[in-house]
Amino acid sequence: MARISQLLTCTVASGWTAILIIGCQLPTTSPSSDTSSPDGLESAGEFESDQMTDATAYDRPAERLIIELKVFRYTAPKGSFSDSDAVWNAIGGAVTDAATTLRLADNGFRAARGRDSDRKPLADVLGALPDVVSSRDDVTPDASREVELEIGACPPRMTVFHFDSTGELHGLDFVEARAMFGINLELRSISLRDVWMRIVPRLEEPPGPAKWVITQEGARQVPEERVRKFPQLAFETTIPDGGFLVLGPTQAQGQLPLVGGAFFSTQLPALSSGSSAPRESLFIISPVVRSVQARVPRTAAASE
Repeated sequence: MARISQLLTCTVASGWTAILIIGCQLPTTSPSSDTSSPDGLESAGEFESDQMTDATAYDRPAERLIIELKVFRYTAPKGSFSDSDAVWNAIGGAVTDAATTLRLADNGFRAARGRDSDRKPLADVLGALPDVVSSRDDVTPDASREVELEIGACPPRMTVFHFDSTGELHGLDFVEARAMFGINLELRSISLRDVWMRIVPRLEEPPGPAKWVITQEGARQVPEERVRKFPQLAFETTIPDGGFLVLGPTQAQGQLPLVGGAFFSTQLPALSSGSSAPRESLFIISPVVRSVQARVPRTAAASE
């Protein structure tokens, strides 16, 4: 399978593929082959099915929808994504309303929604950037709760600032925190090929001292959870068939240690001097809806 990093210098980590299985009934659809675009950006929206022959009213296909969440991470020298609009100009769609877009930008986040036709222009822009490294990781989600997309470890001691919905500035201190995105996925479109997504940034510190809690099994001690969610930075959008979501930094995070820096800024050793060179990350999240058909036994269909 092709990867969006084919045009780039690529270091591949273990892959992030999130799979959710949703049962539903759809009309029979002819199968299509699993192909990839020549530019390396995977074309989403193909599906797999078993070809049905000699179908009758009692021999109809049953179909399951599978959402595969492909997540790619690009890192480049600082300013490659935040100071340049080249990447964002290659993507045509706005993610959410203007007020939410401005609030995200004030906190160091930028998001855009691309269509299948935007893959080639985006691949060309990413391929032209200097010193770009890409990776792909996998997440195995629990279909009953949100997907936890872990970004990685933050500095051992970190102070970040964020603006709330009223524009008030707040400061927070974290120790050995890890950044992650909480992602909820649903199929809400009539066509069942568009994917609704809700993204919530959060920072999670190691568990604290054990505390007594009352559960169904009785009282017991559990470690204190130290998770800071940022609901004022949550947003939702619908990704069209073959589309994708892009998350990256804004210029604002260079002026103040905003919360967005914990998700997109990294310090990596330079190859020549060994000193830390500031870099930043860009995430491409591409949900792919596939259908798998299974023949319903004639006896089962006749008994309905």
